[in-house]
Amino acid sequence: MSMTSAAQRVFLAGVLCFISGAAAQGVADQGRLQIADEPTTPRLSAMGGAGTAIPGGGFSFYNAASPAFANQPFISVEYGGLPGSDDATGDLTRSKLEAAWMNQKWFAGVSISNWSTDFLTSTEQGIGSSGSYQLLQASLTAGFKIGRFAMGNCFDFYQDELADEVIDRAFTWSPGFLFSLIPGKVTLGGSVRNYVRLDTSLVPFAWFGGAISLPRYVRAGAAWTDTIKGTSMPFTAAADLVYSEVYKRLTMPVGFEIWVLPCFAARLGVPIHNQTDLVHFGVGLRINSITCDFDYGLTKPGQIPGESLEQKWLLALSYALPAAAPKNDTYKTGRSRTTAVVPAAIPKGAPDTAAVSVPVLPQ
Repeated sequence: MSMTSAAQRVFLAGVLCFISGAAAQGVADQGRLQIADEPTTPRLSAMGGAGTAIPGGGFSFYNAASPAFANQPFISVEYGGLPGSDDATGDLTRSKLEAAWMNQKWFAGVSISNWSTDFLTSTEQGIGSSGSYQLLQASLTAGFKIGRFAMGNCFDFYQDELADEVIDRAFTWSPGFLFSLIPGKVTLGGSVRNYVRLDTSLVPFAWFGGAISLPRYVRAGAAWTDTIKGTSMPFTAAADLVYSEVYKRLTMPVGFEIWVLPCFAARLGVPIHNQTDLVHFGVGLRINSITCDFDYGLTKPGQIPGESLEQKWLLALSYALPAAAPKNDTYKTGRSRTTAVVPAAIPKGAPDTAAVSVPVLPQ
């Protein structure tokens, strides 16, 4: 059996698993740990959150297979503010540390995310003592690659604390896949976030279901990478379809990225039919192995008439680690190239990229 045939069969099996996950969506009136719905990874959030089919970071939110086709192992740290960060009662912030490794056959990644805010309590006598809210998410992903196909499994641990008291604790499993439909041009992706959910807040443990369920999302996406005709400026256009079990809503994040200079990228994203987010703007700056990404988003105001738009922002620094030594491989086309670079790459003329960006084909 050829490598291409094997990849196609594994890809079809992955699609069937993805469709079965979508069909298994239960009914939930409201969910817990809702703050974990906030998109991470500023490169992808600046593209409207259309990150299901883009290789690189963000596996704990977008796709468990995201690191598979990254160009190099990487480590990144990010920090941002959510709507409400200007309140006098405290800051609503988010932070994340992420790292990923990959070779020709497998990949793995770890991340730790934290959402937190401080607040003041009220009593009959007026303002009381201060308190805090924190949500911790620890994630581990691992998977395999066969030709142009990659399958990943992400395992998450959530812990919700209010005023130093644990109010929620859970383990979840989230599968995902990536497939290079047209090598160097089009990548497809799909994932089910929090597909299997185990509530460990109480003993005995219980499976989540009904109105107490964790947020569960089914995502399918496509990304197209090319170079603007007549120029050497590479771009990536991406679109996702995201179904939310909690809100019973289908959204369509769309985004666009263009590297106007070898070291500078501009990004724009619109999450269509999103309940809160309106538009996102972002930039990327790359100097050697270090990449800085920034996302600025505008969200819909609250229910009070006359309220202004709210803001959110996210900043990340990423460092591309040395890649493993490449090995020669020949695909069905008979053309030899290195397997350290994957088919989901950007075209000739693109700048050398860090792992959080789309990788580069041999020149």
